[in-house]
This record gives sequence, structure tokens and C-alpha cells, in this order.
Amino acid sequence: MVTTFNRYFATWNKNIKFIQEIKLLSPSERQTRFQLSMTDPEKNINTDWASYPEDTSQAWLATVLKEFPFIDEDKTNYPIVDLTYTKRMRTVLCSTLLLKNGIEYKRYAPMRETVALVKNEREFNGAIFLNDGKILKGKGLNQIAAILER
Repeated sequence: MVTTFNRYFATWNKNIKFIQEIKLLSPSERQTRFQLSMTDPEKNINTDWASYPEDTSQAWLATVLKEFPFIDEDKTNYPIVDLTYTKRMRTVLCSTLLLKNGIEYKRYAPMRETVALVKNEREFNGAIFLNDGKILKGKGLNQIAAILER
């Protein structure tokens, strides 16, 4: 039996929104494709089904940037925000900050709270304390590549 589900994303500046459709063919085999829409310039892009071997944050980001390299050209696109939580009737109590260097930090807080934290700290030049004692502040906040529900 094949199971399909969608994940929803938007760039920080909201110029690009995309849906990732994931098809589980078996417990060890999955495929993915993307449907992207841009507002400036107005464009819609659909990709073909491709193998999606591992479900890690780093693999996800690599796949997105391989399919849509123009996302990396505009630094105001970062971080990419997982909006899947807005489509559900329940709240996942864990979110992840994925940095551009591939390191991920778990936050044991709902996505809505993590997105609000990043927004406020970027706006007011604040700081985010990470679970290993590191602090992201100032330009360090620009190192966040994605805020994911994981």
C-alpha cells in the first residue's frame, strides 16, 4: 500500500511557497516531488518524482536547494519555515533550527513559538540560546537555514 502526505513550506520573506509531496512505497523506499509558487517574478514549478532516501533535515535542505538553486541567491529567503503545523488540528511539541552548516538544534517548544522567537530576535537584534550552550545573536541569526517541525 502506497501512502502519500504533504508538507508545506514558505521562505521567510514569503516570496516563495512550496509543497513537498512524499510517497512511501515501502518502509525503506520513498519518493518526493515539489510544487513551488513564486510571487516575484510570478512562477509555478512542479518537479518530477525523485528518490528520497533518508528523512533528515540536512537531506531535505540539500534536496530543496538542488531542485530550486535560486532560493539560495536571495538571502532574505532564509530561514525556510515549515508551515505543516498550520494545516493540522494538533500541535507537535518539538521544533528544529537547522543551521546553514548542517547542525540542527532541537527546541522543545511548538513551531508557532519557535517562529515567533526567531522573528522577534531578528527584529530586535536579540539572541537565541541553543541547547549546547551556544548563542545565536546578531549576524549569527542569519545562519538559520530552516525552522522545521521534527
